[in-house]
Amino acid sequence: MGFYAERIFPWILDATEPPGLADIRREVLSGVRGRILEVGFGTGGNLPYYPSEVRKLTVIEPSGGMKRRAAKRIANWGGEIESVPFDGPIWPLPDASFDTVVMTLVLCSASDPAGVLSEIARVLKPGGHYISSNMSPPRTPQSCATSSVSTASTKSSPAVAA
Repeated sequence: MGFYAERIFPWILDATEPPGLADIRREVLSGVRGRILEVGFGTGGNLPYYPSEVRKLTVIEPSGGMKRRAAKRIANWGGEIESVPFDGPIWPLPDASFDTVVMTLVLCSASDPAGVLSEIARVLKPGGHYISSNMSPPRTPQSCATSSVSTASTKSSPAVAA
């Protein structure tokens, strides 16, 4: 990843959060339960909105810049974060291993949205929950930062299969 993606974009994400996003985060995260995976953890913007009983998360975030910006939020959150390293389309996680997969503001910048959804379906336990809130369709980081927020949605794992 280049300088923009590693240094500037993580800062822009934190500095330009759209109005109303906090309410959306609070709403979509209110029902999380069990073993939780957050895909595209970013700068940790969801952490303050997880219910108080959530004290452990497994997260996937490929950007070192995002991880650096998340460090302060992680320290303030006080729960346990397991960050899973990866560098390919297949996540190094076992099949059917999570009760809930959370993904907010990620698909608009994913180079392979179908691949991401396929991996979510793979790692969700049968009957697990996929919780997402995404921005409009453009797929570049710059357009994600300026897109409007869409309505949050919750789907069970069978609906996720690509």
